[in-house]
Amino acid sequence: MSSSSEAALPLPELRVGTWTRLGSSNVLGDPVTESLLGGIAAEARDAARAQGYAVGWAEGRRAAAAEAAVEEARRVALHTEAETRREAEHRAALDALGGAAEQVRGLLDDLARAIEAQAVDLAWSLTTTVL
Repeated sequence: MSSSSEAALPLPELRVGTWTRLGSSNVLGDPVTESLLGGIAAEARDAARAQGYAVGWAEGRRAAAAEAAVEEARRVALHTEAETRREAEHRAALDALGGAAEQVRGLLDDLARAIEAQAVDLAWSLTTTVL
């Protein structure tokens, strides 16, 4: 075998480190750099999660406010419709009561005339009987 065939194959560098594995050999696997970059990533992840919660919360509040406005408009429409119907029923009842009162007045007038006529007839009969 030739000397070139006996030479050791170059070994690839086995990179270590979560955050420094793609960096230069100066920072490769450095615990301080790993810790710092891990902390920055954790803070960024927490901030993104908090922002996501805030966005979701804000969207939920807007949706709830819009739903509440629609529900309030529906409630007001139902209330207005019920009030209109109630007023119409009251108006109809008052009209019917007014009509009934007119009928009673008419009947009372007729009754008063009939009683007056009977009283006159009775008075005439008494007068003729006494004389």
